[in-house]
Amino acid sequence: QEDLNTLLSRPTRVCGMVRNTGAPGGGPFWIEDSPISSKQIVEKVQIQDTPDQKSILSESSHFNPVMIALSPTDASGRKVDLMQFRDDSKFLSVAKTHQGVPIFYNELPGLWNGGMHHWNTVFVEIPSEAFSPVKNMADLLSVAHRP
Repeated sequence: QEDLNTLLSRPTRVCGMVRNTGAPGGGPFWIEDSPISSKQIVEKVQIQDTPDQKSILSESSHFNPVMIALSPTDASGRKVDLMQFRDDSKFLSVAKTHQGVPIFYNELPGLWNGGMHHWNTVFVEIPSEAFSPVKNMADLLSVAHRP
């Protein structure tokens, strides 16, 4: 159990989340990172390939953040050393193909896979109509992106 001073000394983020409609990606979850439990944004590739873990992901109510507001200060307004709130062990190993050649690399911790580790986090729901992602060129053909 953390004390109140420890919690108040952290940076804060407010993440606007939309309802999960089955789009690829992760979402908001509680994680246990002894001795701390915290709200984190977890990517699909970070979730164990077991039936119970896949079930938790598929049944989750909300999807990755579509808006984030950040405060890099603590509750007293003092700037926080953000590197102390990063977990370098949360990198992702990625395998892709570039010009027909398989490539492998490690993606450093980003906003939701370790770069904002143990921030004070608030998840708020925003209307799905406000979310129109572009993950590939075909997404630009959706109604949301037409004039």
